[in-house]
Order: sequence, then structure tokens, then C-alpha cells
Amino acid sequence: MAQSVQPTRFNVAASFIQSRPQQAFLANAGNGLGAGGTFLYNLTRAGWASVRFDASWIQYGSETKRVPLSESVGERVLVDVTTRNQMGAIGIGPEFAVGMVRYVHT
Repeated sequence: MAQSVQPTRFNVAASFIQSRPQQAFLANAGNGLGAGGTFLYNLTRAGWASVRFDASWIQYGSETKRVPLSESVGERVLVDVTTRNQMGAIGIGPEFAVGMVRYVHT
């Protein structure tokens, strides 16, 4: 007896991201690494209309400096101050499919 397979209305995807700064930004930042993800909910069983949610995050730099806690104590009490350079993006919108062509509104 053959079983029929119902297509799911949910799709989930994940990816790794690498950034490569260009031009003037290259002088101040190095390559970055991060991750992204997508969640897609098909409004119709055929999948021609969907709602899409995307999120991504990337870190492209980090610097730690040892500095005095305050000017009044001088070099007696030193602390590590870390600065991290990060970017993130979130998007939500409709997605329409006609045959093999998909339109994503961002």
C-alpha cells in the first residue's frame, strides 16, 4: 500500500556567512564570520504564496585593550576593555512563486 506524502507548509534553512571588506572599510576591518537563517511559512498548500522571515548576524572585528580603571587611580588598577564589531539584519515579507520563479519582497 503506497502512502501519500503531504508537503509541509514550513521550510527552515541556515547558512554560514563570510564578509570581505572592500575599499576604505578594508583599512579598518578584517574578514568576518557569522550565520543566517530563514523561516518560510507557505500560506497555500501549493506554496505559491508564503511569508518569509530572515535573520543574520556577523562579527568582523574584535579588539581588547588594557586601560586604567580611572584617572584618579592611574596605573594601579587596570581593566580589559573589549570592543566587538558586529552587524545584524532582520527581514520579514511576502514571497510569491510562479513555476520555478520566486519573488521575494525585502
